[in-house]
Formats: sequence, C-alpha cells, structure tokens
Amino acid sequence: MACDTPEPADPFQAARHLADSGRPEAAEALLLEFIEAMPEGWQPLTDAPKRRLVSAWDLADYLALAVRGDLEGRVMIWQGPSYSRAWCAVARIRRGRGELTGALEAVERSLALEPDHPTALLERAGILDELGRRDEALADWRRVEDSDRATPGQCQRAREMTRRTGSGDGLV
Repeated sequence: MACDTPEPADPFQAARHLADSGRPEAAEALLLEFIEAMPEGWQPLTDAPKRRLVSAWDLADYLALAVRGDLEGRVMIWQGPSYSRAWCAVARIRRGRGELTGALEAVERSLALEPDHPTALLERAGILDELGRRDEALADWRRVEDSDRATPGQCQRAREMTRRTGSGDGLV
C-alpha cells in the first residue's frame, strides 16, 4: 500500500509511516538502524539529588503530564532522541506480527535504559499477558498505577487491565 505523503525525517514518524503503509518490517529495520547509531554509553537523563525528572517520549505525553498539577519539585523534560523509545517501538512492531518472544526481548532492552518508563511497562505488561504470564503483567500494571511519571491515561489503562484480569484486589 503506497502512501501519498513523503516519509518524514524523524525516525519515529518515519517508522510509524512505514508501519501504517503496511511495511512493518521496513519500520523495524529503520528503528534498528537508528538504535545502531546510539552513542556508546548513552543513558537517558536521570534524577539528581535535588531534581526529580519526569520525561516524556512524545508531545502528547509531555502535555498530559504538564497539566497533571502534581509535579511540584520535579522537572518536566521531553527527551530526544530516545533509544529506549525506539526499543519500545520495535517491541510494538514485533508484537503486532505475533512475535511475542522478540517483542519481549525488545521491550526488555527499552526497560534496561529506562526501568520505570510507563509506556514500556505497559507494553511489557501486554506482552506478558499475551504470553500467559499474568502475575508478571499485573506487577507491571500496578507499577504504572503507582508511578509519578505516568499520564492519567496510562494510569487509567493500567487500572482497566488490572481489573480485567480479575485480580484487581480492590483497585478501582
């Protein structure tokens, strides 16, 4: 399926464009090429003694976090490029093709870089749920619910998934 618009320069938009055009393998290849260019020793920005960072991977999450109103004492950042985001996108592509083991490996690479990123935790929880590893999925959904980095939408999704499994332990 061809697309009428040119491919965007941003690797994440370009990958989405490729995937939406029915070319998930090309999208994955583009993201893996982006990851290959990751500078040795790259790490996401992290907290410092008097600074608690709340990072977003995209504008929608950044804006959702910015309007939460409970970020006092924390610094909002929109981090890019994010190689952890790229690994999470690879996981989504693989999951969409039913390659759950490869998807889990990719999201684990994302979480190795940013262990508490709500988007990656939600992705891993979904993969674990599909693999029948419900207890591990529940643990990730609960981590998102308790996260001060999660958007309201991410918290709601985690609550819904926790409830759906039948093991909500009273979570609403």
